[in-house]
Amino acid sequence: MFNFNGSYEGGRKKTKTGYTLIQKASIATIITSGHLMTMTQGRFLSIVPGTTMIYYGHDDSENVISHDDLSNLNNFRLPLYFRIDAGYSFSWMKDKKGCELFLSIVNLLNRRNPYQYFYEDGKWKQLSILPVMPTARFTWSF
Repeated sequence: MFNFNGSYEGGRKKTKTGYTLIQKASIATIITSGHLMTMTQGRFLSIVPGTTMIYYGHDDSENVISHDDLSNLNNFRLPLYFRIDAGYSFSWMKDKKGCELFLSIVNLLNRRNPYQYFYEDGKWKQLSILPVMPTARFTWSF
C-alpha cells in the first residue's frame, strides 16, 4: 500500500472587509496491490435437514438449499487499486472566525477499481463502487 498526500497554500490576501483569504490545493494518491478474497468455485444443492423428499422438476422446492463451494481462505488477490483525488479550498478568516469552501474530485481518473468479484449468470463479474465524484463542503466557524 502506498499513499501520498500533498498540499500547497497558494497565498494569503487581506480583503477590504478585514478577512484573510487563504487558498489551498491538495492532491492524494492511493495505490494498493489489491485486497485478498475467498472466491466462490461453484454452487451445489442439498436437502434441508429433517426433510426426506426432493421434487424433481421444481426449481422452487422448499426442501432444497443452494450452497456456495468456496476456495481456500484468501487465495485470490484483486487487481491493482489506483486512485487520485484532488481538491481546492478557499478560506475567509477573521479573528479565528470565518468560513471555508472546499471543492474536490474523488477518483479523478475515473478508474473502475475492483471492489469485489462475484459469480452470476454463469459469468464472473466485477463490482466497482467509486466512480469519479465531484464533492463540495462548506464550513462555517464561529
